[in-house]
Amino acid sequence: MKLIPATLAALLLVLPARAQCQQTDPVSASPGMYKVLLENDQVRVVEYSVKPGERDQPHTHPPKVSYVASGGSLRITLRDTSFVTNDSTGKVTWRGSVPRHYAENVGSSPVRIVLFEVKRIDGEVASPDQDPARVNPSSITVKLENDSVRVMEALIPPGFKEKQHTHPPYAMYILSGGNIRMHYPDGTTRDAEMTTGAALFSDKTTHWAENTGSSTIRVLLVELRHP
Repeated sequence: MKLIPATLAALLLVLPARAQCQQTDPVSASPGMYKVLLENDQVRVVEYSVKPGERDQPHTHPPKVSYVASGGSLRITLRDTSFVTNDSTGKVTWRGSVPRHYAENVGSSPVRIVLFEVKRIDGEVASPDQDPARVNPSSITVKLENDSVRVMEALIPPGFKEKQHTHPPYAMYILSGGNIRMHYPDGTTRDAEMTTGAALFSDKTTHWAENTGSSTIRVLLVELRHP
């Protein structure tokens, strides 16, 4: 979830080391609000949902990307302070480890956030001539980029064909699904149905996508990079 950068930075400086080291998994603390969509040794993708008036149980977070699927107002309560943050739909943020806290929905609409918790980063960025965003500027938008991750949104209308590109290991969340055909350098293809709300993972790959369905496909991609 989104935390105000200046406030969080100050808290991390003053919180005792012991408090920062104590880890509480949010899925274990509030299983009714956190749903694991995908998990392997590199990343865990979790969907967080909280209704108006609800609050989760105290927990911590590892380094993660947050994508606000449905925005609203949350009160974040840490050890010695609390504040309200208003997250708009589509907001993407990156945070390092977050100390113990809990969140309460103080708005009038349900809030839904997709978390990409990074466990291991060992991917290499593609060369410029194979970079997904460079070779497909009309369909891929970079939402966030740093040394650890790059977050992109792919928008593929019916009949659209991407240009060939290369990804390091990456996780994806399907914002709007449809039918897709993946093309590979050896000439092989693979047809798949992408389901809205699903999370998927791929090791390093070179491919290009073709929308073979009748609906526009929207996908959030989180590439795992060298630290």
